[in-house]
Amino acid sequence: MADAPDSRRTFAPLWDDYAFFEAHTDEADRNLEAWCAALAGWLPRRERVRLLDFGTGSGRVLEMFLQRAGLAPDKTELTLLEPDAAQRAAAVRRLASRSTRPVTAVAGQGALDERTFDLITSHHVLYYVRDLEAELRGLWDRLAPDGRMLVSLAGRARSQTIKFWYDAYGHLGREVPCLNADHFQAALERLGLPYEQRQVSLHIDFEDTPANRLRIPRFLMGEDYAALGDAYAAAWWEPHARDGRIVVEEQDEFFIVTKD
Repeated sequence: MADAPDSRRTFAPLWDDYAFFEAHTDEADRNLEAWCAALAGWLPRRERVRLLDFGTGSGRVLEMFLQRAGLAPDKTELTLLEPDAAQRAAAVRRLASRSTRPVTAVAGQGALDERTFDLITSHHVLYYVRDLEAELRGLWDRLAPDGRMLVSLAGRARSQTIKFWYDAYGHLGREVPCLNADHFQAALERLGLPYEQRQVSLHIDFEDTPANRLRIPRFLMGEDYAALGDAYAAAWWEPHARDGRIVVEEQDEFFIVTKD
């Protein structure tokens, strides 16, 4: 998770709760396995990879991907798009050794000029952009011929975390203010972009304590959590309680956008 450009939300106060989520899910592992599998026939053809990561956050997920994909530093050019200045600086430090070239870091697409990229990645970020089609059109325009765009998001049909959003905002009598994989798929189709969609299975598993039940709802709801309240957030997990733990099985949506 990261602040997206022109984000619907600010996440700086919620990093601790998001870190709890990261520590208790295999979401990144399972999605990165899918990313690497999707690139298995493409990466060996590349003499170098100019990579743009949209919504880098601390750089943890991108670092994991570079390691798993075996992208050598001398064949990798990294550009990080992350609007949160502290997270952006942390990501540059974290990823400096992953490229022999200086790592470029920007706050939004407007700072990229006319650069193009062989590979664009985005891991669970596009929920929060204000103008999804504009961001997606900009990314497509920056994708080089024979380029690939890999996007992981959760959708309403297969994700309990997205279901929480709809249940919680329904309880408040409000529309969900954030996007999901269904909106991304619709935007791809409106723009006529070629894509393949796959499902990625994952799970969330944490000790069932009163405090833990509140942590994921806090980062999901952000500033709206106060209106929701602890009692609702804690009770929502009850169907997933198993022998002193909360265990949630769900699936992400993985999109592969190809510019041939």
